[in-house]
Amino acid sequence: MNKFKSMLPKNILDKYNVGCKISGKHVHLYQKIVDGHPINSYILGEKKNVDGYRITNRFMRSDRFYNEILKILNKNDLFRCEQNLDYLYYQNTNKISYLEYEYNYVDFDIKFELDEEGYLIPLVATVVHKGWHENGDDKNNTGKVRECKKKFFGYKIVMKKNKPVLVKSPLVDNIKVLFNEYPYFSEKCYEVVVSEVPTYSKRK
Repeated sequence: MNKFKSMLPKNILDKYNVGCKISGKHVHLYQKIVDGHPINSYILGEKKNVDGYRITNRFMRSDRFYNEILKILNKNDLFRCEQNLDYLYYQNTNKISYLEYEYNYVDFDIKFELDEEGYLIPLVATVVHKGWHENGDDKNNTGKVRECKKKFFGYKIVMKKNKPVLVKSPLVDNIKVLFNEYPYFSEKCYEVVVSEVPTYSKRK
């Protein structure tokens, strides 16, 4: 505990720490809920809440080597797959592929200012709105459409020069194929890869 916190009243300290009475080296399991699914992660320390996670009554014994691994995982906000299959399976099936449509239209922004004689002068600015979204009502706006697909990635830890190093996996279509070799994941365990598809004819 740092010097600042040690000077705080006990009722304030209780908001930060759990007052753990477990002897020996250990780490606590923390949990948070994302999209209705729990994410579990072992986190170093004794705080009640850490970056959206809340401490649980589960813990495991640890040692100096495993603590070094946890430092890497905690720094990168990673968790093990075995403790989070429900969340990972949800990501593996939720919104795997979808279409986005390009929109491009012009709007006008009108403001009024007083001139030197006190008359209101309209100032008209042209505003261009351009981008991509999933609203199918715009499929004929420019006629351009693209397919968005989830590609998953995980991490593994390897030893280089006697130090643990984090290595990212290639992108894959199915997250399950990563579990054995790349068992660590982040909350956003995917990238969205886009590709053009045959365009719609723009409505005249």
